[in-house]
Amino acid sequence: MRRKIAVVTTSVLQVKFFLVPHLTELQKEFDVTLVLNNDYPELLASLGLPVRIKLMDIQRKVSPVKDLAALTKLVLFFRKEKFDMVHSVNPKAGLLAIVASWLVRVPVRAHIFQGEVWANKQGLWRFILKNLDRLVSFCATNLTVVSQSERRILIAEKVIGASKSRVLGNGSIGGVDLARFKPEPKTRSELRSRFGYEDQHVVYMYLGRLTGEKGLHELAQAFDRVASLHPEARLHLVGPDEDNIQQSYVGLIDRHPGRIQIEPFSKTPHHDLQVADVLVLPSHREGFGVVIIEAAALGVPAIGSRIYGISDALVEGQTGLMFQPKDHNDLAKVMVEMLDPQLRNALGEAARRRVQEQFDQHMVIAAFMEYHRTLLKATA
Repeated sequence: MRRKIAVVTTSVLQVKFFLVPHLTELQKEFDVTLVLNNDYPELLASLGLPVRIKLMDIQRKVSPVKDLAALTKLVLFFRKEKFDMVHSVNPKAGLLAIVASWLVRVPVRAHIFQGEVWANKQGLWRFILKNLDRLVSFCATNLTVVSQSERRILIAEKVIGASKSRVLGNGSIGGVDLARFKPEPKTRSELRSRFGYEDQHVVYMYLGRLTGEKGLHELAQAFDRVASLHPEARLHLVGPDEDNIQQSYVGLIDRHPGRIQIEPFSKTPHHDLQVADVLVLPSHREGFGVVIIEAAALGVPAIGSRIYGISDALVEGQTGLMFQPKDHNDLAKVMVEMLDPQLRNALGEAARRRVQEQFDQHMVIAAFMEYHRTLLKATA
């Protein structure tokens, strides 16, 4: 009889960008149910997932009434289905699903830590959020962390224990599909032409959720300074606007007409990245920074904030450059350094080699599958 696994997350985007290969492989050996909030119905339908889907209103942001309702529904659902394993993927899903599975004593309760909400908070709010992560750690039987630097921080902060946690392979959630993320000169030429980018233009790209905690305000300030001195600089943003970022960029766009593009959420990040000369990830917090290694697979070097998580995805001075988090002046300085084509080429080539050697999706998913087999075998 096939063992039963529930995978719980809060967003279709999480599934789209990180979980499709995991779910596909898990279903080959186990009876898998995906529990999630259907925040992008059309996208979910287009994914064609080979698993059972249970829709549940699990909000990403704090919502006490809805959170309690979701916890109750999860308890009832887990009790009815009698899963052998519950695996949660992001902070809110982890809190609700792991606590619910602990209440009904699901044998294997696994959670993935991938960037802490409290990392850039202060005072009481940081204390509360950190202790909620400690609650997840207490209720879980097994924990994975997406990067070694994040795991070290979590252990040092006494959020998780060393014996209960591990990093699979070299880190990240799912690695990079090298068959999709690869240099495509023809696609690059066509896309750059469509956006009006010429050969001499240097395109800095951000790809991800458009929110303040991703450092988009500092990026605007930094680009304003760079663009004022270097006419070849261009800025290209792609992602769902969750923080009204586009409105905050109006003044910047007015000052540098024709040099900034903001595109909505895309289903084809492997094509979007073809436009880039440099990937910029100025996050305030990050579990790993998957977009950095996706860009690297195309030979695109990265600029990242000097924080845990990003420091695993990017080797400073070898595959990209780093700057002090929240420091737009330091970011601008590094962006200017990246105008050097020889530097970009050297970093990009090294980044591509590193991804091929350490983050091939096949290697990461193989480790993920073996992890699940081992956990479920122990409870057989």
